[in-house]
Amino acid sequence: MKTQIILCFALVLSGGFGIRADESATNAEPRYLDKSLSEWIPLSKFVGDVGQRADPRAYDAVRNIGTNALPWLLRWIHSENSETARLGIEGFRLLGPIANPVVSELARQVNDWPSSSDWKNAIPALTAIQDPYPLTLLLSAATNMTAPVELRLQVVQSIGVYNAIVISATNAVIPVLIHCLQDKDWRMAAAAAHGLAFYHFDPIVEVPALSDCFESSSNMQVRLSVMHALLIFCSHYSYSAHDSIGSQYRETMRRLVPVLIKALSDEDWRVASMAATSLGTMKLEPNLAVPALIKSLDDPPRRDVRQEVIDALGNFGTAAQSAEPALTKIAQADPDGYIGGGSVASALKKIVPQTKP
Repeated sequence: MKTQIILCFALVLSGGFGIRADESATNAEPRYLDKSLSEWIPLSKFVGDVGQRADPRAYDAVRNIGTNALPWLLRWIHSENSETARLGIEGFRLLGPIANPVVSELARQVNDWPSSSDWKNAIPALTAIQDPYPLTLLLSAATNMTAPVELRLQVVQSIGVYNAIVISATNAVIPVLIHCLQDKDWRMAAAAAHGLAFYHFDPIVEVPALSDCFESSSNMQVRLSVMHALLIFCSHYSYSAHDSIGSQYRETMRRLVPVLIKALSDEDWRVASMAATSLGTMKLEPNLAVPALIKSLDDPPRRDVRQEVIDALGNFGTAAQSAEPALTKIAQADPDGYIGGGSVASALKKIVPQTKP
């Protein structure tokens, strides 16, 4: 009975995907050269501690099998065996957009979550194809509040593995991630922040949304993820060609400075460290940032972030001359230590350049 079901499934699909009649009739995997489809797909395998290299011909081989592979890949991702399911997902990755004929079926499996758990493998299969069409279908699932949070979370996490070319071709990605920042489930908000850190395409829109999320959330994992994303945006700003930066972009980053200053006193030292690094990276609003950084040097609970604060002050250069007394005091108190003998001296050289005779 099971063989008949498989045979019927293959026969139905053969009309749309070009399965050869002899393959359907014999239930044999499609082949290319000397191997069957499952033998070509290069799953990561290890013999002891030594990784096995995939056959370098694998990519071309699977693409030559082409749409003939689709019925098999669909079948494999339904398997309860994780290795078999991974075989199917890897096959979709090798085919890429060639697999678009089954995108609608994979999307149907995702949307059929009330009656089936097939979505758990259908989502990574859609992601593996790396094409704007399946990504668009996934985005609708991310904002479906009737779906289980585990499903929506897997969708948002999957966005992070798309390449930038596919993401940039899909205008809806950033709005969806911003929407998910406001999700009641902290895992969704943290995953959305992580995604925005990777795809910093529109800081004028993304930075304010991240800033609002940071200030409104009390969940430490969310705050950490958001602050890390903001650090990425600050680094991107510092590396940009400033003569080509628009006034709106510059103003957006300026408005972030008070948020970062407030974060210097965050109870989590990791948040405070990233805030100090962000301020020193952008070097904006020194009249506000420098006094706040100096204050952090004298705050005992902030000793964990002292290194980042010193480096940030050094990055401000001569604009941080008011920090000279505090930095000198640290150097004198610990002349042979790492901070006193290293980073403080480096920061002071930037802040108070030695005049040549």
